[in-house]
Amino acid sequence: MADERAHASARPILRAAGDDADAEFTRLMATFEQHGGVLDGDEVAFLLRSFVDQPMSRLARWIVSREIVTIARRSALFVPMFQFDRQLMELRSRCRETVLELSGSMEDWDVARWFASPNSWLDGAIPVAMLERDPDGVVEAARADRFIQCGW
Repeated sequence: MADERAHASARPILRAAGDDADAEFTRLMATFEQHGGVLDGDEVAFLLRSFVDQPMSRLARWIVSREIVTIARRSALFVPMFQFDRQLMELRSRCRETVLELSGSMEDWDVARWFASPNSWLDGAIPVAMLERDPDGVVEAARADRFIQCGW
């Protein structure tokens, strides 16, 4: 239990209020708009309707299991679309793997921020931009960052 508290206290949590949180949200949204766009949860569920019988259940399962990047802001949930194969509305496997590497040690905002921020393991490139060119490198960068942060 003490070990879990130590890991939890080591997590970088966005504590910005007011203008800082608004600026962070705007930056994340602008970055993700350049890489596939961002939809709210209802729009994602609507797109899923053509591919699965219960789109809300599928989306809810991804969110609860923390398999996708989400950004909650002012009672709305935003889903960056870079993580989907838009032809089939399936999760891109290497993206999902990256999210799972990070979600055990980071809060949702921090996972979103990780994808949208320069990463030294990727020579300063942002992970969301590298997913097409080097998905394995993005997974390895996430694994390295998680290990440095948590030691596991």
